[in-house]
Amino acid sequence: MSLHKRPLFIFTITYIAGIICAVQAHMIRSAGFWICVCILLLGFSFIKGPFPRYALILGLLLFTVGFIRTSLYLRIPNNDVSLFANGRLVHVAGRIVSDPEPRGDRVRFILEASRIKTYAGEFPVRGRIMVTVYHTKYMPKPQQVPFFGHMVTIYGRLRHPFPPSNPGAVDYRSYLARLRVYSTLSTYYDNIAINKQNTGGLAVVIARFKDALMSKTTEMFPQVQGQLLLGILLGNYSLLPLDIQTVFMRSGTMHLFAPSGYNCVVIITILGWIVLQLTIPRFWRHLILIASVWVFTLLVGASPSIVRAAVMVTAHLSSYLFWRSTDLPNAVMLACLIVTGLNPLSLYHVDFQLSFVAVIAIILVMPLLEPMGESVLGSPKTRNVSRGAFLDRVIVLGAKSIGGAVFLSIAATLGTMPITAYYFNYFSLVSLIANAFIALLVLILTASSIAALLIGFLIPPLGHIAAVFPSWIAAVMLGVAGELGGQSWSSVSVSSPPLLIIVLYYAVLLGVLENAHKNILCLQKSYNLT
Repeated sequence: MSLHKRPLFIFTITYIAGIICAVQAHMIRSAGFWICVCILLLGFSFIKGPFPRYALILGLLLFTVGFIRTSLYLRIPNNDVSLFANGRLVHVAGRIVSDPEPRGDRVRFILEASRIKTYAGEFPVRGRIMVTVYHTKYMPKPQQVPFFGHMVTIYGRLRHPFPPSNPGAVDYRSYLARLRVYSTLSTYYDNIAINKQNTGGLAVVIARFKDALMSKTTEMFPQVQGQLLLGILLGNYSLLPLDIQTVFMRSGTMHLFAPSGYNCVVIITILGWIVLQLTIPRFWRHLILIASVWVFTLLVGASPSIVRAAVMVTAHLSSYLFWRSTDLPNAVMLACLIVTGLNPLSLYHVDFQLSFVAVIAIILVMPLLEPMGESVLGSPKTRNVSRGAFLDRVIVLGAKSIGGAVFLSIAATLGTMPITAYYFNYFSLVSLIANAFIALLVLILTASSIAALLIGFLIPPLGHIAAVFPSWIAAVMLGVAGELGGQSWSSVSVSSPPLLIIVLYYAVLLGVLENAHKNILCLQKSYNLT
């Protein structure tokens, strides 16, 4: 692959270095900042090829752009809502700009505030608030949880984030500052009012479509199966009961509920088969697929992971429109520059880190693992399967699908293992086999549930009949996750590794993979010569 020889890879690294240096602004007054700059400049001396001179200039320019862009992005607005964070009860109106994240008996999300009402009056404000919503034992869990994009009014206590209580503890205040959040608000579910959307616009249309989808799903499917389906379709697992969330977490399959590249693959697979049946030119088929992916991106909230996937899908499909070959590493780097260009602090989001590291690991590892599957099951070009042997072809296709899912899981695990250990302090022992089966069930469930929902919208009396098969698939999926993730040995707890160990792990992994690709290339050249 030779990532270090790709100009876009070098430019992405320099831009990210500028973001990191801007966030760690206190390093400017120490020798550490200038050491980082010297290492950056030294790295350009190893660039090979015909572009070292302008690569150095452009790399330094991108470093400066990243540093200045992030510094301006981190400035606190003059009318930031944190100015009212004095520990008193307030009413805050705004829009939810992150997916609700369950944490035990509470749910967290980020609110983009627009107005605040205090004892002194009502004022227009700007800025973000980390909202923590608690459940009470006297009130059942609400039927509808606020989603990304909902306009809400919340009554709660507004405070500044607390500093770390012990030396060496996690600095939650610094973590929120990297997200441009300078205040917190704690409340209960009965203190949240979801406001109706009375104005027009694309966001309103998407919000109404999401509400209609949730209502129809609740009407057609059993409660737990409907919650599972909404979690997959909308990329939000906060509707699932905590015990189900736990088994998916312990089985290493919770990522299936996060909007990412897998969701885009499912959408492209389903819609791609549909548009192939239409007698329209390939140009328009690809435009339809690109538009569908971006509509799905807006529907699930445009998080960094799904934007990365949408950019990569757009680059891949656009290459066919312009008769160019696709280069996946460059598509990843382009997506990284776009996401961090829109929001430099996306670099510090967990889903951003997991998403990009996983897709890079898949790109580098899969070419090394795929020959193993072909050696066992045979290459599609060499395996002798007659046209009449339908059962044989189904078995081979199923085995290849399961093997491909296992290989994808191995590649993603190699890439995300240190980050998962750092943030979540666990490691799943059954993730390979769980992902192999559950990922296939997700594809079947998504396709069948979309068909059932379409029937339910068009012909309501047939909706419940059409929902029987996807409900059964959802039950099977819950059973598999429960059997694998419900065991005491399905995952182990680990401590957060030091950042230096994580950096060394990725450096060694990248070096090993690059060396393996070089060896395979040499073997291919020698084979061609013979």
